[in-house]
Amino acid sequence: MVDVRAGDTVRSCPVDDCSWVHIERPVITPLGAFTPVLGYGVIAQHMQRIEAALRAHFDEHKVEDYLRTITRLQQLCRENGVEP
Repeated sequence: MVDVRAGDTVRSCPVDDCSWVHIERPVITPLGAFTPVLGYGVIAQHMQRIEAALRAHFDEHKVEDYLRTITRLQQLCRENGVEP
């Protein structure tokens, strides 16, 4: 069970049959400590952590996993009259 709270952003792996999710908690800074420079640094670090988590997981899949998912989605589009 995924512990999702109000304000969280949940990102799921796009590969078929992969149940991996990444939960991003809101960035919280001490009250009164938020300045444009501090805010930029906190958000930049937060984004770097998110990117690192996504890359680490996506690297676990083989190219074939992505190709199978893309092929299935293209077929689904064609079946529903949508240009992929």
